[in-house]
Amino acid sequence: MSQTTYSKDSYVVQPGRPRRDDWLRWSNWMPTLDQIGAAARLKVADAVDPWERGVVTATMRQGLGLIVLLGLLAGLLPFFANLWLAVPMQTSVPLAQAATNVMPWSRAYPADSLPSIVGSTVQMVAGLEPRMPGVFAAILSALGLWINTPLSWLGYWIVYGLFVAGFARLMGAANSLPAFFAATSFAAVPLLLTGLAPIPWVGPLLALAGVVLAFVVYFQTVRFATRLEGGRTLLAMLLPLAVGIILPLLGLGAGILVSLF
Repeated sequence: MSQTTYSKDSYVVQPGRPRRDDWLRWSNWMPTLDQIGAAARLKVADAVDPWERGVVTATMRQGLGLIVLLGLLAGLLPFFANLWLAVPMQTSVPLAQAATNVMPWSRAYPADSLPSIVGSTVQMVAGLEPRMPGVFAAILSALGLWINTPLSWLGYWIVYGLFVAGFARLMGAANSLPAFFAATSFAAVPLLLTGLAPIPWVGPLLALAGVVLAFVVYFQTVRFATRLEGGRTLLAMLLPLAVGIILPLLGLGAGILVSLF
């Protein structure tokens, strides 16, 4: 029984057994720089369809590699910022962040007030000696947060994408999941700006701009992959968000009713 692979010369599916070096080739795991640049310029058609065939010619494997690489790059500056924060305190990054965030409470409120007591307690917990040397706790926690960046991006890409693709299919789209995910992976390109968030003043604005641009690219890629009109595309993207908000509220309401009766 024959399998299929892509010819690097013709880009046409041909029968045969995939060679081992095909799995290790960089181009099989990453789109080209031109495609990434096109996504950054919001030219989605040039990104997902560089061969101008009118269909998604990028692959889901390339999308996965793109998200992992961009996630690692976006987490690089926060990684060093977390080290800068946690290493001097000799504690883990979450505790260092908590102690830094509550510090204004201790200064702005009287010593016997609730905000000041909470702030002092958090600072005391952050100052407790960890089970391992403080430097190691800081480095390992910062490293874990860095690695978690591409993993969380992949989680959102897959879970949210499944819901969007499902709603799009209910609205008449005939796209395949691999093509859908290959196209929507380019929304990670603007998210690279979120890695600049630690920069004072300008960083949060750039991060917000990256999220907005990522939403725009996602909208364009979903529309390209599904061939839906703009209104249905937007609805398919918003319905999963609405469900994610309404269901927890319903669960909270049900829990309150049960506790009352």
